[in-house]
Amino acid sequence: MKNVTDVCHLTPVQRELLRDTQSLHTARVVQIRWQLIGALNSEVFESAWQQLLARHTILRTCFLSQQLEEPVQVVREQIKLNYERYDWTGDTPEQQQGKLQDLLQTDRRRDFDPARAPLFRVLESRLAASSVELVLSYHPVLLDQRSAISVLDEVLAYYAAALQNSECLLTAASPYRNYVAWVERQDLSGAELYWRKAFDSSALRSSLATRTNHEGSGVATFPTGSPQVSFSVVATGALETFSRRAGVSLETLITSAWALVLMHHRNSSEACIGVMAQQPPRGLPEWEQMIGLFQNVLPLPLVFKVGEPIFSWLREVERNIVTLQRYAHVSRAQIKHWWDLEREAPIFDNVVTFHRIASRQDSGSGLRINQVLEFNQVINTPLRLEAVLGDELALRLHVEGSGAESTAARLIESLHDTLTSLTFPTLYLPGKAEPAREEPQWQSATGSNGRQKGVQLTEPDIAQALLPEQPLEFSLFYFADDNAVHGEDKYRLYREGAMFADRNRLTAVWTPERHFHAKAGLYPNPSVLSAALASITSNVQLRAGSVVLPLHNSLRVAEEWSVVDNLSNGRVGVSFTSGWMPNDFAFFPERYPVKREEMFRGIQEVQDLWRGKSIAGRDGQGKEIELRIFPKPITTELPIWLTCSGGPEMFEKAGELGCHVLTALLTQSIEEVTPKIKLYRDSLIRHGHNPEDKKVTMMIHTFIGEDAQAVLQQVRIPLTKYLKSHLNLIETGAQSLNLKTDIVDPEEQEKYRDQLAAFAFERYYRTSSLIGTPGSCMRMIERLKAIGVDEVACLIDFGVDVDSVLESLDHLVVLKELSNSRQSEMNLMAATVAHV
Repeated sequence: MKNVTDVCHLTPVQRELLRDTQSLHTARVVQIRWQLIGALNSEVFESAWQQLLARHTILRTCFLSQQLEEPVQVVREQIKLNYERYDWTGDTPEQQQGKLQDLLQTDRRRDFDPARAPLFRVLESRLAASSVELVLSYHPVLLDQRSAISVLDEVLAYYAAALQNSECLLTAASPYRNYVAWVERQDLSGAELYWRKAFDSSALRSSLATRTNHEGSGVATFPTGSPQVSFSVVATGALETFSRRAGVSLETLITSAWALVLMHHRNSSEACIGVMAQQPPRGLPEWEQMIGLFQNVLPLPLVFKVGEPIFSWLREVERNIVTLQRYAHVSRAQIKHWWDLEREAPIFDNVVTFHRIASRQDSGSGLRINQVLEFNQVINTPLRLEAVLGDELALRLHVEGSGAESTAARLIESLHDTLTSLTFPTLYLPGKAEPAREEPQWQSATGSNGRQKGVQLTEPDIAQALLPEQPLEFSLFYFADDNAVHGEDKYRLYREGAMFADRNRLTAVWTPERHFHAKAGLYPNPSVLSAALASITSNVQLRAGSVVLPLHNSLRVAEEWSVVDNLSNGRVGVSFTSGWMPNDFAFFPERYPVKREEMFRGIQEVQDLWRGKSIAGRDGQGKEIELRIFPKPITTELPIWLTCSGGPEMFEKAGELGCHVLTALLTQSIEEVTPKIKLYRDSLIRHGHNPEDKKVTMMIHTFIGEDAQAVLQQVRIPLTKYLKSHLNLIETGAQSLNLKTDIVDPEEQEKYRDQLAAFAFERYYRTSSLIGTPGSCMRMIERLKAIGVDEVACLIDFGVDVDSVLESLDHLVVLKELSNSRQSEMNLMAATVAHV
């Protein structure tokens, strides 16, 4: 095609914004202004903008929708820069400001045609030899605030290089189509679950469904009422100090205060605020050098209970805002679909925006740059709170509709008083001033929506109520190599993962036992490590996975775990195994030939000791004695698992003993383990145990993100190395038994291991792991449920860097909630199949 270099889809946010601008729901021109102080060479500066056009595809993009089922964005090969100059150097300052305001108003009425590039223009207004007002106007579907600021930074870099007759060495810019492709790869199941929960947790559904928003649906050149309040430098510093003390950002504090004001004004305990969302796309490293539309305005439903400690509520708001940032790529149309709202129904009638104003000196260009003001018309709403933070905080409230001026004045004054009362509560206490409390209570006159209403169940509701209520449990499992560099915090993931599990109500943390080998070498004693976790957790179960019982005296095992039981207030559980590595039996070499018999004997002894019974022993003089353990455990019965990783006989034995089962997919497939689990359930019944009281725990390698390609890229090398290390572990065991391997040549042997590990990875991650997105992993979850698995023990420390693993745990929680959601399996899979 003529003058076309690329064509691609739009992101959902672009599609929605393009539709809104065409239907006058959103302003069609966004302006951002700077003041440039210094000698500006206008021709060179314009040339720098032209270079920017060649650098970024989005700046040469137009949007075509006529006679198309779906709009597309088209990148032109060449376009002419729209650069306008105005010279007012001969006018008085008052005349200059008047002309500038007229120019800004006129420019806002000059709509962009989305089908014609460029969709931006540059206005240069010279006020003096060393003073220029610069305005960048653009169509809202083209750029966001971060990108607009980046545009000026890059123009200044080109400009400075031209002045110095040097080459501008900017990192190559990635095309915006890479972001479009990233968005199309994202798994939306976590986003859907997040917003469904946020909506269903309050009464917002009925209020939003009936709310109309005729006011402000058009493009307003000026709001009807726009009062402003400012905080002095001292008061602004006090607000920032209060925010740090509360553990939240200043943006969260202002948003929360605004929500309280709205609740009070509307006599409600709920509010839905439109907030800005933009987070670097995970797995898209070139995003830093990319410009375009990444920012979005998303709904933040908030509920406040009268008397709730304000600090805890603020931190909850902060957590919700941080979580919401992950889903900046989700459109409001998608959220409306999940909320079962009509396409035109508004989901919020107010927006909070933030701008940090800073002046800086650009050494290369010799210019001082002041960002003056931004007219941020991303979405029109009857209420728009604009917070501008420089040395002082300024709050401006734009209100539209009848009685707007008085309403705006009342609301902005209430917001000022709310922020001041939070920061200086003694000024708002009756009588004599008292010191501020550590946890101030918000004494608002907000109303309550706590009326009880009768509920009539439909047939689907009754059918759902009859379904089993047993949720699939999720736990963390550890088995890391001792491969940390000297001095590194080797147990950081272990500690922080446990605290995450504790906060997010995962079921347990499993700690293995391994001796004399790098594989899992961080865990020689699970009781010692679990004791450490007992002091930093409150809810999560602390379990051994597994204690190699023949390597220990049963008295020591019962003693140590009783201590952990007391430290954790009764949160322990132990899986026992007989062991298989001959080197481990350096503790008791004589037990290796009869290790299973020793394990079963030891299990009985540990159970007896835990129940307060004594067992026979000998003292130092050989005298027969009876021994009990101290301290006495808190739990009356020790929860016991039997580790079953091999043949079916161990599954049957677990059923006979009435133990839970801990198994894994590392050495067996789902098809192979399925009959073993059935054998276990049958054995439980046969030996008089209730199968409903016993659980099957499946250990499975886990790493979850929103981008399947990025996840695979992150896990391929570490998981392959992990699987290869297991081959080495098997060889170590074979050598200790004087068994010979077929390949003797070291180079050939290493090559063979590499090939085998690579093959194992491809098979394992596809068929035996939870590696992927929440949506793609649901297939494995449903298979595990179908074969009778009750708990998934997620092995997370197989070599991926600690920060990435900790970040992935948020997506594990999404998977947990998806797996136990009341949505039907059909609806759930339909929502995720496009992202598998």
